[in-house]
Amino acid sequence: MVSKQYAYIHHPPSPEKLYKTAFHINFGEVDASGKATITSLSNYLQEAAWQHAMQYQAGYREMYKNNTAFVIHKMLLKLRCLPSWNDYIIVETWLRPPQQLHALREFTIRDAKLNLIAAASIQYLAINTQTRKIEQFPTVMETAYLNAEFLDEEPANISIAKNNYSNTIHKVRPSDLDLNQHANNGKYLQWVFDYMPFETNCQKHLCCVKINYKHEARLNDELNLFFIEKNNLIKIHGFNQTAGKTSFTAELKYKCLPEKN
Repeated sequence: MVSKQYAYIHHPPSPEKLYKTAFHINFGEVDASGKATITSLSNYLQEAAWQHAMQYQAGYREMYKNNTAFVIHKMLLKLRCLPSWNDYIIVETWLRPPQQLHALREFTIRDAKLNLIAAASIQYLAINTQTRKIEQFPTVMETAYLNAEFLDEEPANISIAKNNYSNTIHKVRPSDLDLNQHANNGKYLQWVFDYMPFETNCQKHLCCVKINYKHEARLNDELNLFFIEKNNLIKIHGFNQTAGKTSFTAELKYKCLPEKN
């Protein structure tokens, strides 16, 4: 007799097109303001996406066996506010039908009272882990597609000017790597905020994050991070000196915080 606890092994539940999961904001996932970091939010989205894909037998391990992996190409994240330490958030996600070789995954982030605090749209590609070439989306995901959009725009290419930059260098460390042996998607955002002036995030409200992932970064690669700021918009160009290619481009949009009385 199989216990109810393990009955799903023989009778798996039907996968849902709309996937919902909750996360607790831990102490190590907030910054000096007590708010969750953008890297933490990015990791929550990535984890929710993997959990949903696992329902369709397209999780990391299943993909790895077939020499395939999902990679993020572009991300758009819009913020009303950031959750605080010890808060609970609810992430809901669904996968839209592929367009040519990429597919968009939509996300909403709500607080414990179901108030919308953020939303995101992420463009995914499927690649062959041996040849690094783009492949068609796995057929096992076909029943997952939900043709519904949430944001009024999609992730787009980020244009980067070539002058008036401030420059810093980051060398990829072991702690930057993920299971695919390259820098994790969230680490690129961490680098951006680590090398920005600390006062920027204290004095302004971040309302939009955009990032394009161009070329993977590996252990010991050296990246030039070029920053250009105009009004409340900051653009970042991450150039991989070691590979001689652009690794990523990013854009941060801020609003000035009201002065305290």
